[in-house]
Amino acid sequence: MTTKQIFSLDGRYLGNDASKLTKGIYIIGKKKVVIK
Repeated sequence: MTTKQIFSLDGRYLGNDASKLTKGIYIIGKKKVVIK
């Protein structure tokens, strides 16, 4: 399994653990994702 890097919209690296993300829009694995 490959780990996908998570970035905020302003380009800051946030790690690999999507379970710790708050509500918002992120770039995960080269795709924009909305966390509700």
